[in-house]
Amino acid sequence: MEVEYLGVKLFVSFFYIEAEPQTKDYIGSPESVEIENIQIKDENVYDLFSYDQLAEIEYIILKNI
Repeated sequence: MEVEYLGVKLFVSFFYIEAEPQTKDYIGSPESVEIENIQIKDENVYDLFSYDQLAEIEYIILKNI
């Protein structure tokens, strides 16, 4: 998925985890994504992002799914 972050276009590969509903015995879980790879052109730049930045990118992805 192409994501614009801080004015830079990133190509992000990720896993999507669907939400699990709440039941009587289980509180459930929200939908989420786990980023696998972030590329600019043909370069993997995943390691250049902090944990907080990765969380922001995951949020952007969830808003756009």
